[in-house]
Amino acid sequence: MLVTIVTGSHRSPSQSARIGHYLGKCWQEVSGHACALLDLGHSPLPMWRDVAAEPGLAARWASISDGLARSDGFILISPEYHGLAAPALKNFLLFCNHHELAHKPALLVGVSGGNGGAYPLAELRMAAQKNTHLCFIPEQLVFRHVEQFDPDAGTTVPSADRTRHALVLLARYAEALRGVRGHADYDPGRYAFGM
Repeated sequence: MLVTIVTGSHRSPSQSARIGHYLGKCWQEVSGHACALLDLGHSPLPMWRDVAAEPGLAARWASISDGLARSDGFILISPEYHGLAAPALKNFLLFCNHHELAHKPALLVGVSGGNGGAYPLAELRMAAQKNTHLCFIPEQLVFRHVEQFDPDAGTTVPSADRTRHALVLLARYAEALRGVRGHADYDPGRYAFGM
């Protein structure tokens, strides 16, 4: 089982990437499986456009797309910028138009320097699944006052137990949704645009 963690900050280094590395370690402990990390601050994508028209971009995106297609689930991490989801993460979702994410579970994770972090997750739940057919699980995590986050010192919000709970559920959803994608009637391109 492979999970891909997408850190949505356009900054490098970023608090989102730090949380991504932490969740990657937690995922491996909980599931015993590997994870991949796509840091959009470290490896930014250009503003979305026709990928086929640019050979360099087409080859680069094909490599990312293949990795996403092999993944069984996702952890999407969005910092909060003025109450909005990260532009780099929304731009990334525009690139995902070949069913790489379709009918796969995703855990949403918010990151905030203050008390916020929930609005970007509500924004993503509202709009990010329509054409991607991504399945957001009911659980979500919000890392508030992220600069103070130190798992080694025991100062983790959300708690380590809450994080473990969310990751265990992500693993269970990933197992269950394999059956959807493996069914004979599965045709992600039949109604590609969600409505």
